[in-house]
Amino acid sequence: LLGIWVGHRILITLYNISPFHLLARFPGPKIAAASYFYEAWYDWVLVGRYGRKINEMHQKYGPIARINPEELHCNDPFFTDEVYSGPGRIRDKWQHQLNTGGAGPVSVTGFSTVPHELHRLRKGALSRFFSRSQPLKLESEALDFATLTADKGLSYSGKSAFDIKEAFNCFTADVISQHAFGTPMGFVATQPDWTPYRFPSDT
Repeated sequence: LLGIWVGHRILITLYNISPFHLLARFPGPKIAAASYFYEAWYDWVLVGRYGRKINEMHQKYGPIARINPEELHCNDPFFTDEVYSGPGRIRDKWQHQLNTGGAGPVSVTGFSTVPHELHRLRKGALSRFFSRSQPLKLESEALDFATLTADKGLSYSGKSAFDIKEAFNCFTADVISQHAFGTPMGFVATQPDWTPYRFPSDT
């Protein structure tokens, strides 16, 4: 069975880089067209660096580049209306794109909904929470946390370095928890040296 699976994967790889593939006429590195391992290397092993690699592809191959076996990347602002569907166009999402972050509960949210009509139904239930008035209601609370975060960051001036990414993570978690639960998780106030906020949230 293993031999059959390996043979099957080899045939798929050969097809992906063959002239018979539907995307064969589009430029791009053959290694990216062959399989998803090239994309996975930059996104998983090198932690989200594929975007930079795609930018290098555009510099070499032009505004449209093939970045994996089934996907093209467009770097032409005049093509936006064609890529992103407007109110009068129905376009389902691509399942492979959703597989990157659609596991568990996320798989039944609007973000991971493939059919257009079902996505519109789920989006409609949440639309009022994303109106302009909603962030304005949070402005004073967010400003308080921003001030606390900035003051804490300034207290490190001339002393030691800290991970600013973790500072932003703590700030974001406190703002969201204040809005969602009525009380902040207190990461900004309780983390003495911006240690990763994920550890206390797991307990």
